[in-house]
Amino acid sequence: MAAQRRAVRAKTPAARSTACCMRPCAAATTSSSLKAIVLPIRPAASRAFCSSNHRPADGHLLTLSALYGRHKSWEPFAAKRGNIDAPSQRDIARYGLDGAWKRKLVYREQADQSYSLKYRYTPEEQPLLDLTVLLTHAQTKQDDTRPENAATSFAGSFGNQSHTSYRDTGLEISNRSRFDTGSLKHNLLVGMQTNRHVRDVWMLDKSKLRNAAYNYGRYQPYYMPAGRQQQNSLYLQDEIRIGKWTLTPALRYDHIRNQGRGNCASAYQSPDPAVGHDYRSKTLPRLVALFGITWQPADSAPLFANVSRSRARRLSTNNTKCSFSQSSAPATSRQLEFEKLTSVRVGGVLNWKNLLAERDSLQLRATLFHMKGKDEIFKSRGIFCRAQWQKRPKGRQ
Repeated sequence: MAAQRRAVRAKTPAARSTACCMRPCAAATTSSSLKAIVLPIRPAASRAFCSSNHRPADGHLLTLSALYGRHKSWEPFAAKRGNIDAPSQRDIARYGLDGAWKRKLVYREQADQSYSLKYRYTPEEQPLLDLTVLLTHAQTKQDDTRPENAATSFAGSFGNQSHTSYRDTGLEISNRSRFDTGSLKHNLLVGMQTNRHVRDVWMLDKSKLRNAAYNYGRYQPYYMPAGRQQQNSLYLQDEIRIGKWTLTPALRYDHIRNQGRGNCASAYQSPDPAVGHDYRSKTLPRLVALFGITWQPADSAPLFANVSRSRARRLSTNNTKCSFSQSSAPATSRQLEFEKLTSVRVGGVLNWKNLLAERDSLQLRATLFHMKGKDEIFKSRGIFCRAQWQKRPKGRQ
């Protein structure tokens, strides 16, 4: 565990203010120095990584990797935010400088761990077999706690206390084959992939401790509900080389099932069908296609172009975000489809070796690209265009 010493200055972006234990400095004794308060930061953090390779026989390779990280500190709730105003003189007089600053922060405990086991089989003199099996697991836990003297108006930012957990478990099996068909040289990649994502979230909202409709303050944030997503995929890619040209068609099919988890607060899980709080599972297919061309007139100057049609991956929470039952638009968003993206890229690479000295190299890369999106997902502000109105939720509008 390594202790770090940093500084946070009032009126600076939060990207530079990852706060921890804060103590008043000598410059913070008068109100005129509030804009120049500097507080020492000592976050408690540790990180470990290990990787091991083992070759039990010729052509066999096992790779095991593990990563662990832990972080504890007082810091702003949001990593992306504007400036943090210094506490007022009134708050400093009431809570002390340390307490006044901490009322603006959360004490965050975060733990990350990920593991992967990779097996590769590449037998000699068998160009049709290059097998890879990859098993992965990753988990993140985060607990935020605001001080006891903090306000109770934090329902929109995970309340006065919260717990968030993410788990991803995946398996991928692929094989690469190299073969010729007449004058065409093929590099064929075929694979399958499965991934399970689970999200668990709850918060303590002190402003609702006496409200039974909000489970007495303990419920899932309506803007980040819990749930799980199962994705199963098949993909195919073939690099076909013809002289100085390489054609690369590729295709991927995803079968995605989103499953929401009902909220323990009845305000966000009304039994009235007209409200539209629907956390049932929803299955969506997705097809991604790509075609690329590469021309290499010289070894040092490849030129490339590709076009792709894809649909953005969506987490299960986009379907189950909702509002409280008495709002004007309370329903979950089961009508949402994938965001669609068409992308075109054209570019080239120039390579030089031994340009200024022996064994040096210089590379120049240029790319032009054009992307066009459709069916973008964003928060509704109460006004629907004609296309959105046709696909609107069934709850009250």
